[in-house]
Amino acid sequence: MLNTPLNTILSRPSRPTLHRARRLLDISIALNTLRDPEELLLYIIDTATEVLGCTAASLLLYDETEQRLRFVAATGAKADILAEIPVPLDGSIAGTIFRENRPVVVSNTAEDHRHFDGVAEKTGVQTEALLGVPMCIGGEPIGVFEVLNPASGAFTEDDVETLLLIAAQAAVAIENVRQRRELREAHDRLAKLDQLKSDFMSLASHELRTPLAIILGSGAVLREEARSQMVPFVDDIMDAGERMQEIVETLEEMSFLQEETAELLLVPTALQDMVHEAWAKAGATSTNLNAVLDMPERSLWVAADPRRLQLALVSLFKNALAFTPADGAVRVTLYEEQGHAHVRVQDSGAGLTETDCRKIFKAFYQVDDPLTRGHEGMGMGLTIARAFVRLHRGDLWAESDGLDQGSTFHICLPLAADDG
Repeated sequence: MLNTPLNTILSRPSRPTLHRARRLLDISIALNTLRDPEELLLYIIDTATEVLGCTAASLLLYDETEQRLRFVAATGAKADILAEIPVPLDGSIAGTIFRENRPVVVSNTAEDHRHFDGVAEKTGVQTEALLGVPMCIGGEPIGVFEVLNPASGAFTEDDVETLLLIAAQAAVAIENVRQRRELREAHDRLAKLDQLKSDFMSLASHELRTPLAIILGSGAVLREEARSQMVPFVDDIMDAGERMQEIVETLEEMSFLQEETAELLLVPTALQDMVHEAWAKAGATSTNLNAVLDMPERSLWVAADPRRLQLALVSLFKNALAFTPADGAVRVTLYEEQGHAHVRVQDSGAGLTETDCRKIFKAFYQVDDPLTRGHEGMGMGLTIARAFVRLHRGDLWAESDGLDQGSTFHICLPLAADDG
């Protein structure tokens, strides 16, 4: 344990010279200006050597794997050699400083049984006197800061206090480097995983297209030739094939959205025509629900990628139809409002909580329990729909008064010039 607590030492009134105070300020400035970690650590130990009038200084960090201390920075030409020398926690002065988390001053290392001779043997540098202090983060030691052989012949209490201040700054510098490295490594890992996910979606959708086309093509032929007792089986094949085709298309669009350079091919498009086509494709015209389209006679023109905007509308309509009970109603209203085309999709279905209204557009989010839910889907339809609407410089959002109160989804798109 510490003979003198660090907080007591650091709070003691000290008597640094004006030069020392200025040099400590220089280190603080360097922490905010120097970006290269090696350059910053060398600057700190060079400053410590100058301020304390010593022949050398070094920084050691604790290696958790080896459970030893390792030199990470040192003055002089022997730094590379020092980097290869592990310093044990037992049988070294640095180890004592680290284990006991307190400063240590040794006026004659030759007479101290804790002195580690391995450094002198490999570098030829003789240590006569030594001052070392722990470098701490949150009160826990992460390493040791040492200075050697003072020109005055002995280290003073002011030297201890000064080195504690410098060590605290060095610890901050080291911790900043660690955090930046960990953040960079985490970012790299996420980037690799993201790329792997994109590659998988692209490859899977590409490889599934050919066998799927064969299945659907053969199924279409069988449907024409099948006898009455075989028709239900052929219908099952076609339904499954069409469901798989939707999944493949979803993977393709997800892969497209993952591309940093994803761009839409925009052309002037009459929104009424697109809503009609999406309404039919979603199955609204063949449903037993009370499904109503309410649109103005005058065409509302938008700059659109027709295929992808239609995909967004189909997803929205299918969602409303799927979650509305057999005796319910779905109403789609298209109107102009403040220079925008507004599509409002109202249903009398299951409704949404306030949390669901926010989360329903997140990838793979399912309102139902995924193990017991009664509706098929990957949970990507609304995610893709919102992404495409926003690529059109519009927005998509949901509203609901609560569970069993129905839901309302809104698409808002900027109007283009009237090409009609």
